[in-house]
Formats: sequence, structure tokens, C-alpha cells
Amino acid sequence: MRRASIVCTLTCFVVGGAAACGGADLVTPSPEGPDASIDAGSSKHHDASTDASGGEEDDDGDDDASSPTDSGASRDATAPADAGPDGGPEAGPDASPDGGLPLPAGQCTSSFGHGLTNGYGRLDGVLQAYVKPTATTCPDHNSTHLVLQIALSGALYEIDVNVKSDDGTEVFTTAIDAPLVGGAFSPGWHTGVSLDYASDLDVHSSAGFTAYAETDLVNLLAAQLTNGTPIIIYGEGFVTGAHDIHRLDGGDDGAIVIDPTGSPHWLLFHFDEQTF
Repeated sequence: MRRASIVCTLTCFVVGGAAACGGADLVTPSPEGPDASIDAGSSKHHDASTDASGGEEDDDGDDDASSPTDSGASRDATAPADAGPDGGPEAGPDASPDGGLPLPAGQCTSSFGHGLTNGYGRLDGVLQAYVKPTATTCPDHNSTHLVLQIALSGALYEIDVNVKSDDGTEVFTTAIDAPLVGGAFSPGWHTGVSLDYASDLDVHSSAGFTAYAETDLVNLLAAQLTNGTPIIIYGEGFVTGAHDIHRLDGGDDGAIVIDPTGSPHWLLFHFDEQTF
């Protein structure tokens, strides 16, 4: 998996048992508002491995709360913590502070649902929060990934998006507007679907993709995310979430789709050796 870096000054205090932090990067929301090998025989971009119990084991050496455990029950937590200056609120005004979310929009947690299954699928839900690699006040932060927390049926699921390669190389990304693949938005975890950048979206590595440094990619993605809005994730599932949100080949490509109920806007990713 992969990540970024932003420096800010925090002041923290306790409100109702949850940590609340403020800093120069925090924007208060408006009230209105298992990584597969890149090439055959290569595993240098392997995000994680999923065992039979449905958990995920990070291979980047992190042992913080953002790394799913191999039990699948993962990190059911203590009190939720505010995402702080590197979490969801920095994306700008949240779409609906209530919005049926289990927590106030932009607030992160380390307590997740257990409703997904191992294997590839599509998650249709609502963005609760995003957690930057530098959001150390959130227990679900991850040093090489932007973590999206997606609400579905009253529970939250963690989506790990590479923002840095395991070998330190940059991640390539592009964005397109295109119809959804696999049917209209319908809240749930959908298996039996497939996505191939080349055949389904006519997107190829030879054109359109740009390599971004870790911090720049985090900021680029964060600027396009709005908490409390519908979102679709294509990726490799485990019990508490999904990862491999990038090119994988074989019809299992990972992607993020923003505004899936309006004008679907796709965010696509690949690593440096991948050609398609």
C-alpha cells in the first residue's frame, strides 16, 4: 500500500471522551452543507495479504491502529476520535452533517463493521471521513495510504488507497468522467462485478496518467472528496473494508468514483511498471 506527509501544529483537548484537535490545516465543516503483484512473478507493490479469516496484514511494517488485524474483527475501538487537521474536514464543507451517517461527517473512528467478504467487489456507500497519513490523532491513520471511511447500513468500512509505493516510487493517477460499470448506485457490497481500465473505460497507461509525490497526491485526492456524499469503491474486500484501489489486471482493477448518482467522476491509479 502507499502514503503522504503534511506538517501542522495541533492543540488537543477532550470533549465527551473523544479527542478533538485543531490546527492550521483544519477547516470546520459548514452546517449547510490485498495488493496483488504488478507483473507476473513480481510482488514489490503487494499491499497486504488476506487470510482465511478475512483480515488483512500490512506489509509496510506499520503496527498502528490503521493496520487491519488478521482476525477480521480488526480494531473495534474505544471512543471515536476526531479526524483532526489531516482528516475529513479538510476536504471542505461537508454535504450533510446528519446524512444518515453513524457519526458526524468528518469524524473518524477505529470501530468497523464486519459485513464485507473476501475477494473483489464494489462498495456503494457514503463517505464518512478520510484520514491522511499524517492524521495521527485518528487511530485509523496509515503511513502510506489515504484511508477512506465509508458508511453502509449504519456501520463504517475502511478503504486503503495507496499514495506511495512500497519501494518508494510515485503513484500514477488520472481522472475521467464516464458511466458506472456494474449498474447504477445501490447501497451495498456487490460481488460478481469486474472492472478493467482498458476494456471498460478505454483508459491506458500510455496517456493521461501523471506521477505524483506522496504529499501532492494526498492533497489532490482530498480536494475532490466531500464527506456525507455517495461514493463507490472498486477493490479487493476483506471483512472490515477493502484495498488494492489501483490497477490489478484480470478484471479486478480498483477505483474510486465520486458523484456516482450524478455525473460519475472516476479516480484511477497504477504503479510505475504497469502497462496496459
